[in-house]
Amino acid sequence: MLQWVWRRVVDAGCFDRVVIATDDDAVWRVARSFGAEVVRTGSHPSGTHRAAAVSPPEVAVVNVQVDQPLVDPAHLVQIATALRSGAVTTLVTPRHGHDAACVRAHVRDGRAADFSRDGESPLQHIGIYGFAPGVVHRCAAAPRTDRTIAESLEQLAWLDAGVPIWTVHVDSCALSVDTPERLAAVRAEVGRSAC
Repeated sequence: MLQWVWRRVVDAGCFDRVVIATDDDAVWRVARSFGAEVVRTGSHPSGTHRAAAVSPPEVAVVNVQVDQPLVDPAHLVQIATALRSGAVTTLVTPRHGHDAACVRAHVRDGRAADFSRDGESPLQHIGIYGFAPGVVHRCAAAPRTDRTIAESLEQLAWLDAGVPIWTVHVDSCALSVDTPERLAAVRAEVGRSAC
């Protein structure tokens, strides 16, 4: 799955560097085996903290987690293109059905006003973030607020710290690996694509 994510990020063709950051020896070995640039980190509470640890403050960062093996490279180009000074950019898509793993995005005038794991919103959040230069460090330093802890959504801490989160609307999103059932579905999809 790691190689699948890496390949799609490389295929986006819009990044100066594609780096896998990890504190896990097995991940480091696997990433090196397929030729990826890998940076060892210490232990971090989130991918945002890990990205901040390996990113100079003067560069923009797009953070893609390994739970996104079917990410559309075109969506990564859209995030990179839409980056705004002092802000985070993320993806939203129309929500279909009542998937309990789906994070709802509440958007007003192109900016995220809120995120939640329940409630009503026609939009689903796709957990890929673009950070303008220096912003990933600001987000990593944002204190965990009560609602951040209650919802277990780190982006709420960023909003509470005054970091604007702009949204890019896309028509659909690929399955992410949020549950064992989704892992099985993604493995099946990857198997079909490899044939």
